[in-house]
Amino acid sequence: MEKYKQELDRISAILKNFYTAKFTSSEKEYETNKTNKQQIRQLVVRIKQDQDLSGAEQQYLVNEALMLLAKNTGSAEDSEIAEQILDHLFLS
Repeated sequence: MEKYKQELDRISAILKNFYTAKFTSSEKEYETNKTNKQQIRQLVVRIKQDQDLSGAEQQYLVNEALMLLAKNTGSAEDSEIAEQILDHLFLS
């Protein structure tokens, strides 16, 4: 479980750095934002597949990951990205 907490911290730092970064175009900014947030989706999938975690541990980690996504969703662009991630998670 500790490795997933560390991964959440790593992704959190990446997201924090994103908001202070400078980009050459709005397209590059969008793609970077999407790529960064896709890491949350990938992490949730790995957590849900990890048979070594108890159900309670999985639920805790998934909740933390989704809270991280929610805290980093503010603009319309962010909402679009979050919606794509959530759609993928609920359909898988």
